[in-house]
Amino acid sequence: MNEIPLFDSLTHPTLTGDWIGHRYAGRNTLAELETQMERNSVRWAFAVGMAGIGGYEVAQYREFIASSTRQIHPVAYYEFDPRDGTAEIQRKVETIGRLGYRGIKLHLRFAGIPLRGDALPAIVRCAAERGLFAMICTYLFGRASSETGNTLLDFPPLLARIPEEARVILLHGGTVNLMSMMGICREFPNVLLDLSWTLCKYEGSSLDQDIRFLFQQFDQRICVGSDSPEFGLDRLRRRFDFFAADTPREKNENIAFRNLMAFTGLGQL
Repeated sequence: MNEIPLFDSLTHPTLTGDWIGHRYAGRNTLAELETQMERNSVRWAFAVGMAGIGGYEVAQYREFIASSTRQIHPVAYYEFDPRDGTAEIQRKVETIGRLGYRGIKLHLRFAGIPLRGDALPAIVRCAAERGLFAMICTYLFGRASSETGNTLLDFPPLLARIPEEARVILLHGGTVNLMSMMGICREFPNVLLDLSWTLCKYEGSSLDQDIRFLFQQFDQRICVGSDSPEFGLDRLRRRFDFFAADTPREKNENIAFRNLMAFTGLGQL
């Protein structure tokens, strides 16, 4: 299936090559990502930094990704502060847009962002006004998640408060809640369900049947990614090809790259 190019929805190369945990020390580089893209026919990728990790700074990270020899597009990490009012949210988003980012990433666990409340809809709305899409992490487990009190049931009221012109990518597809999250997303045309991390993490589990079903029935509503360096692009390619083998080519191309291109406004790159 390598003849179908992939658009990796989520990668995390850093200036120092470091990432979360010592096992990545110095190896999570832009050069390594480019090598993996070449080897696995991944033609495009989004690169997302993380505050406090790998030398991330919003302006510097934008320039770092711009140095790539591949079609890698930067997404800014939104540095959330619960004390921010409308004016400060607008200032932060305006800075991100002015730097040339394509979108923003909202990490619920690490940043302590509640799904219920006024801050998240305000941030997404402000991003949409400046032509930026928003990525929202859906991993709801661990100590940090318990502190925010976020649950799967918080997503429908959140999405209902977001204007239709806003574009939202729900990262990781709800993980083990994949089918429930698809049921939520199908009611909101401005939402794309991303399978990064989940596609690779649960290989051999009952989620394989769920992912196969989504490839067959929801090919215009999903996209795929590695969450590199958590998983290599070779693993992404192998898992995509596994599910694509039973799916018509048109649907495979939607999932592989067309949905992300259309949804994020990047067009035929």
